[in-house]
Amino acid sequence: IKRTPALNSVRSHRRATMFWGLKVTASKEQSVTLEHPLHLTNVCLGEHPAAEESSRTLLKCNRDGGETFCLAALRYRFSETLLLDLVFEAGQTVTFSVEGPGTVFTCGYYVVMDEDVDDDDEEEDDEDEDEGDVEALKEEVKEQKNKKEAKKESQKQLEKPEVKQPETKKQQPEKKQQPEKQQPEKKQPEKKQPEKKQPEKKQPEKQQPKKKPAEQPRKKRTAEQESEDEPQAERPQKKRKVDAAAEQDARVKYEEKARKKALAAKELVVERKQLGSGLTYEELKVGTGKKVELGRRVTVSYVGRLANGKVFDQSSRFVFRVGAGEVIKGWDIGVADMRIGTKRRLIVPPQLAYGKRGAPPTIPANATLTFDVEVLSA
Repeated sequence: IKRTPALNSVRSHRRATMFWGLKVTASKEQSVTLEHPLHLTNVCLGEHPAAEESSRTLLKCNRDGGETFCLAALRYRFSETLLLDLVFEAGQTVTFSVEGPGTVFTCGYYVVMDEDVDDDDEEEDDEDEDEGDVEALKEEVKEQKNKKEAKKESQKQLEKPEVKQPETKKQQPEKKQQPEKQQPEKKQPEKKQPEKKQPEKKQPEKQQPKKKPAEQPRKKRTAEQESEDEPQAERPQKKRKVDAAAEQDARVKYEEKARKKALAAKELVVERKQLGSGLTYEELKVGTGKKVELGRRVTVSYVGRLANGKVFDQSSRFVFRVGAGEVIKGWDIGVADMRIGTKRRLIVPPQLAYGKRGAPPTIPANATLTFDVEVLSA
């Protein structure tokens, strides 16, 4: 494919960029003669005197000594930088100046263009490329023909071994099958012979125990058989006898426990008293240790119950000072004359316990409380 005349008139260029920057002060103008097109992109305010922060700084420029234009107006802390998009042509002399305090930095980049490529050279290159393309097409056509021929040959080669392989496979198994059939035919009679010999060995073993010494194990076996036969009919009777004996033992144990409980119940309440304060106590166990004294610390174990028998509090070791108001009044009164080892049941009315309010949620209002208290040390 060749280019048309309209396309042949266009020249091709290669583009490159190169950084450019310039520092412009208020006291001196800066002139630059451009060898390449300049693309100015950014202006930034540099050093600025602190006394003139509110004043503004102007950046100006002129081309080839012509009219001067203002490019940017910058102010410290308000607008210190400004983006531009200005292009200056190559060969121009651009003069930059600053009006006002401070220094201004300008930056951008050169647009560097490589040498032009002649149209004639391009046409020659295109012709060479066209010739090369034709040759490449011819080579591709040859390669395709070669590939097709190679495929046909490969298909023919694949078809030939497919016919030979089954022939070899059929011959091999025929040779293998013959010895395989002969071997099991020879081995089968060998296996049958030991099968006949085994029962022959077992017969003499059975004949030996028929002598007199074998009579004793027969008797034992008959006894065992009889014992095995007997349980089938007598086992339910034996089970019934065992169940009846177990029931009798359980009844005896239950009666003994009931008697012990009755005796314990009789012996539990050794003494019952009701005091004028309204407190009632039952002496469950009389201790022989040291007597509790008012104002002294005492260690007790206790279980507290409501009127319905529900346990609301208990402790295996509780220490308090008797008569000091550290516990309810019923305790100070009921524990005052106890001894170490004494166990007493205190029936405390509401006025000596938690009164009308109770101690919710565990103790309701106007609740009569029962405490089983045992003195451990005093």
